[in-house]
Amino acid sequence: MDGQNFSFPRWGTGEASDIVLQVTSELRRNLSSYAFPDALDEEGRKTVADSILAAAVDLPPFEGVDGMPPLRRKMFRDAGLLSDPQAGDRRLFCMDAGGWRWCLLLDRDHIAISGRCPGMELKQSYVLASEWEEILEKKLDFAFALDMGYLLSDISASGNALFHSAWLFLPALGWNGNREAIFRSLMEEGYWIRGNANGENEEEEELFEIGTEYSFGMSEDESINKFAHMLELLVHYEKKTRRMIDQERLSLVKDRVFRAYGIAASAERIDAAEGHRLVLSLLLGVSFGLVKLPPERLVELLWLAGDATVRFRNNGNPGVERIDYIRSRLGIDRLIGGFDV
Repeated sequence: MDGQNFSFPRWGTGEASDIVLQVTSELRRNLSSYAFPDALDEEGRKTVADSILAAAVDLPPFEGVDGMPPLRRKMFRDAGLLSDPQAGDRRLFCMDAGGWRWCLLLDRDHIAISGRCPGMELKQSYVLASEWEEILEKKLDFAFALDMGYLLSDISASGNALFHSAWLFLPALGWNGNREAIFRSLMEEGYWIRGNANGENEEEEELFEIGTEYSFGMSEDESINKFAHMLELLVHYEKKTRRMIDQERLSLVKDRVFRAYGIAASAERIDAAEGHRLVLSLLLGVSFGLVKLPPERLVELLWLAGDATVRFRNNGNPGVERIDYIRSRLGIDRLIGGFDV
């Protein structure tokens, strides 16, 4: 895939897209009769990889993670598509042309296939992943036990081996102090939660990734419905809190949004942390009707203004000041033309 042309034309679209920025479904599989990746020797890893690649002729071409240019690898890592490089990295990676699904080989398990969609399109993200899984299943024998389901390297995670995650923008839940209690309840139910302060104080975090850790004892439909219901509840609480905003908080929101607009319109230098908060401030402004702008342009900018992406798209490794300048110009080119305040 050409990372230089990588974009997300549908991000920020769909139901509750100003709160649920994207959803991802991941299917993990292992081949029967082979050890899990951590226990494979070099010959075993090659045998497993060759078997999967022979079955994956209808998928996009795979490339070695260790052979990726460092900026390209970091760009995918920043987007959550790859974990940090491993010593003697032998993982293989492929992605479709639109960036909506990808496959990673020889990571925690032999195969991990992911599909992602904007907004609340969780079922569609599963369909994207399952289409590739079905292609591979026709030619591969997956490790499966009647009493445990699909067997994974983390045995406690075996079952339907379907996992979900979502990025959510939840500023209002932090205004009334309810977010901590809600998150604590979710973690007790087996969800994991990661914040993304991007250099800010953790108490100011507003963007969160929430996902499932286990899949045992549920069918695929039950797994999808449970996660979708959790998202619906979070969206309900976030919207309710926004509707109940008092005049003092509304004044603070307006001040934040219009300050962000002024920075986007005139700043010559915007670093990563400031750019991150600026985009989220403008997205909040869209939700409150303070700025008229398609949210997909803002959500896309969360990706396009990252350090590694800016460097990669500009054919090299410019200095920090140049990166900040490019980010500033990128913000103006993509945003200001659509503002109506």
